[in-house]
Order: sequence, then structure tokens, then C-alpha cells
Amino acid sequence: MQLIVAGLQLALFVGVAAPDVFGVKGWRWMAGLVAIYLLSEWFRGLARAGVLDHHRKVFENLGELISSMAGMQAGNSAPQIVRNPEDAIGLLLRRACELVQVTVRPPLGCEITANLVLPVIVDQQPTGFRVTAQDDFRPGRDHPVIPLDAPGAPFTFSTGRPVSVAATSEVKHPRVQGRRYRSIGTFPIMVGEPGTTGQVIGILAMDATEPYIFDSGAMARLSPFLGPVAQLIGLALVTRRPGSRNVRAQRRSA
Repeated sequence: MQLIVAGLQLALFVGVAAPDVFGVKGWRWMAGLVAIYLLSEWFRGLARAGVLDHHRKVFENLGELISSMAGMQAGNSAPQIVRNPEDAIGLLLRRACELVQVTVRPPLGCEITANLVLPVIVDQQPTGFRVTAQDDFRPGRDHPVIPLDAPGAPFTFSTGRPVSVAATSEVKHPRVQGRRYRSIGTFPIMVGEPGTTGQVIGILAMDATEPYIFDSGAMARLSPFLGPVAQLIGLALVTRRPGSRNVRAQRRSA
């Protein structure tokens, strides 16, 4: 749609220049310019309506997701995210994939994966990062430890900001070479007040099998949607820790 609009604008520009370049004049020339202008505005309106509809669907998905996580379950007054944090994390990762699909519109055949990445702590210091959950079961996929100097997740963990690796082929680090994914976007999972008591406890890492899916423009569009999803995952992570109100988590840690 945007290409059609651009083509019509180019045709309008050529039409305006036609009297000087080609000597074209008369009412037919003027009528042609008016028709091209009206078509351009019509297609521009269709493109804007498509973008608005596209983002409306994203917000609807996000609202339904939060309602589902906070909803009460029959016979139990605890929200779902408190009762079953592991299930909640899986659902959140699946919804993150859906949000990326709707917002970025990757090409046909491109696979989007949502990953929960947590630090590997030794002596109270992170020594690396590991994928601990995904949006779906993928047999045979290995998840070696991500070193501290790798692009993506380590930088998001240390800076608290989303990080884009638009094309892994342009990065020399061995951790991203030879992998099935070709583009990475990472978003901080933070608990506490940003700028004061806030602490990054994990990373929501999205990857795609096609390059340039998570470029700077895509990250800017995705951050308002995936940021709340990442914070809900943080709530689930805190809930499942020992000492929280989640009985299942306490029993596993006992």
C-alpha cells in the first residue's frame, strides 16, 4: 500500500512538471493531475487505516493477556499469575510472539521465538546467561550459556535498555554465529521502581530466522507492547521465588 502511495506521488510530480518538460497542456492534463492526487489520498487513507487497525489488535491482545493473568480462578481467590507462575510465563512468551507477529509483520516463513533468559549466578555475580523457557517446546535445540561479552541479552541486563541485533551475520561474536536465528531483540525484565530501586532480573529475548526483523525501527514499535509483557514475566519470576505466596514454588524449594 505504501509503495502504491509513493508511486502515485511520483506520478503527480511528473505530471506537474509535464508542461515544462513535454509541453503537455489542456483540461485533460489538469484532470489527470486531479485524478492522481485523489487516488494518492485515497490509498494514503487506506494505509493509515491499516496501521491503526493493526495497532488496535495489538492493544486488544495485550489487554486480554493482562486480564487473563490477573483473572480469578474458580474456587481460589489467587490470580492465575500467583497460582501458576510457570504456566503464566509460558503464556506470556506465547503472547509476546503474537505481538511481534502483529506489529512487525515478518515475511512468510520467518519463525519468531520468545525466550526467557536468566543470569547464571556464581558467588553472587553473573557469569553468563541461559535460556530457561521458550514460547513452545522445540526438541533438539541446544541452549549453551551466553557469555557476558555476547551481544544482546548481556547488554540489556547491564544497561536496563532494549537492545537490537538487526543481523547476526554482521556481528563477529562466535555465540551468534552458526545459529538458526538471524536477528535478535532483547527487552529488560525489571522489578522495582525504574531509576531508584529497579533491578533487572532477566531478559525477554526475541529472535527471528530472518535478518533485520529486529532493527531499530521495529524495536521502537515493539517496546511499548513488549515492555508490559516483560514486567508481567518479572512478576511471575518474583512470585515463584522461595518465600513468596506461591505454595508450589515454596514446596519445590523446600
